[in-house]
Amino acid sequence: MDLSRSSRALQSLLKRPAVSEATRASAQALLDLLDSSAASDAEWRDAVLDLAGQDSWEAVAASLCCAKERMTTDNSEMAIGLCNEHLHHTEARVRAEVANVLGSAAAALGLTVYDAMRDRLLESVETQMARAADTASAALGGTRVELDDTTGWKSLESSLLALRSLLEGLRRRGCEGAAAGGPVLLALRRDAERLCGLTKQLVSHQNRHVRQATYQMLDTIARSFRPVVDNPLPPAPEVRQSLPEASATTAGASVAPPPEEIAPEYLQTFQDTLPVGLGDNWSQVRYEASVATRSFMLGLTEQEREAYFATIMPPMCLNRHYLAEGVRLYSQMSWRLVYGNKGIPLLERYLGETVECYVQAAERDNHVVREAACAAIAELGLRLGKEALAPRVGSLLDALMVCFKDESWPVRDAACVSSGHFCFVFGPSTPDPPRNLEPAFRKQMLSYVKLLLPLWLKNLADPIWSVREGAAIALGRSCQAYAAAPMLMIVERACREIVQRFMKLKEQDYTEDKTKKAVDQQLFSCGSLAPKLKRGGCSDCDPQREAMPWEHADGALYLLRELSTPFPNLVVQLLPRLRLIVETAAPSELGGRQHPYLRRLRDTLWRVLLHVSHLQQSCRAAELPSSRAACRAPE
Repeated sequence: MDLSRSSRALQSLLKRPAVSEATRASAQALLDLLDSSAASDAEWRDAVLDLAGQDSWEAVAASLCCAKERMTTDNSEMAIGLCNEHLHHTEARVRAEVANVLGSAAAALGLTVYDAMRDRLLESVETQMARAADTASAALGGTRVELDDTTGWKSLESSLLALRSLLEGLRRRGCEGAAAGGPVLLALRRDAERLCGLTKQLVSHQNRHVRQATYQMLDTIARSFRPVVDNPLPPAPEVRQSLPEASATTAGASVAPPPEEIAPEYLQTFQDTLPVGLGDNWSQVRYEASVATRSFMLGLTEQEREAYFATIMPPMCLNRHYLAEGVRLYSQMSWRLVYGNKGIPLLERYLGETVECYVQAAERDNHVVREAACAAIAELGLRLGKEALAPRVGSLLDALMVCFKDESWPVRDAACVSSGHFCFVFGPSTPDPPRNLEPAFRKQMLSYVKLLLPLWLKNLADPIWSVREGAAIALGRSCQAYAAAPMLMIVERACREIVQRFMKLKEQDYTEDKTKKAVDQQLFSCGSLAPKLKRGGCSDCDPQREAMPWEHADGALYLLRELSTPFPNLVVQLLPRLRLIVETAAPSELGGRQHPYLRRLRDTLWRVLLHVSHLQQSCRAAELPSSRAACRAPE
């Protein structure tokens, strides 16, 4: 049903086949009044109430939508009465219209509407924060089953959105009572203790939709105290449930002069709640917290922001690497708007808090958060000063090594690549080697590379091809950075591994498929409803499965590619070994050269050869068969 405008709502109601004749007559009468400029307010109110008295929820929703059209003092009493009557309606779309009507009424009439609905809304939120014992489970097929975290909360979310809509309407009202800070500030200061207390509880509520609505209200509160203008809000995800009137401007680079200072109770509330939302497991909640954070931080002066850098800046920086695109792009823009070109000095200044945030994120149950933590740790190594970062290297590498054994393959992949970049930065043979570092630290880095080397080699045969490629990238960069370290002999070991893994191809068994077939298995959505493993993941990829010989050879090809640039002479010597891959074939009854394992392996081979094509003379010297001959099935 279209509830975007009153005329559309009535037309949509008339088109519904299950609507009764009485409802059709009421809707048509109200539509005629809508098109007539001669209709009095009394006739309008009677027509709206007549439609609201019908049995269907569609009629109630349409009457509420029409109640916004003529928001005079007399009509507002009728609108508030309808809102009170249907605040806890069983249909969510009716409750959403209640919130819209309250916002329009507050924008038109100010504090009168807020005073009439404040106690009812606050009481509704307070009494529904805890789910009753009889609604925590439900009967399903004669058995009592536990409900999920979003069911059984009645109208808690919609009541919270209605309260937010009231505040948003007061904020849009503008300059009424400007000497006292405007109607919205009068309301916020008067109910500061009650609102702040509720907010601090709701940001940790079990229902993620309630948490999302809470941060939407915090965004409204932040813009009420310090209106931020001149920078339009980027398009939000579809999950964002914002009022149309409120979504036009919410953040920017310039701040309107505030009439009064932000109340201390709200400053403390923002400091306590924003970091919680920026680290929430659900992307929708994290996005709304990012919106509220930008509005709050841009509303402060540069001197005022410093008090919040230690708690808010680390999760803001982490969210720049978050998997959900809406959160990631919004956080990147917020970082530029809030910190400008001062991001790196500020990170170095608050490095202890940042490292602590990243290490905690690497241990979270959400695999997406762990993946973002690995990427953020790599960024620290690539962008921050090496002398400033050196005392924290141990903690960061310890966190990455824990992620190496993760059940979620994207986390293993990110940890592998990140550790390689991190070790490369502090290697003695890098293009820009670190200076003024203690010998003890250099020895510590060598010990970490020794610990990481077996993990890289293990991931070089991972069941996931991108993890194998990431391990090769990490090994290649570490070989380049630590080639001159005699204690490691990392380059020699890498070459031995390549030869040994190519030889393993002779051990490949083509008769048994050791992988799990994805047939007749339950489908889950990104780990949200999946059975929990040791830690939350997107799939049970069974990282403990023994690697197959062709996977060893595939990882060796990726490693050969990574060594071709820093060590071309070594790669030239290894190229003749590729004949083994080209000439290998399964028994003809099992597919011959077209066996799935060999087909994947040869795909990697041709991509690697294309990458090392600058070694043209060496490739000719290796006398590799042509691709057509190599792929021809055996006779």
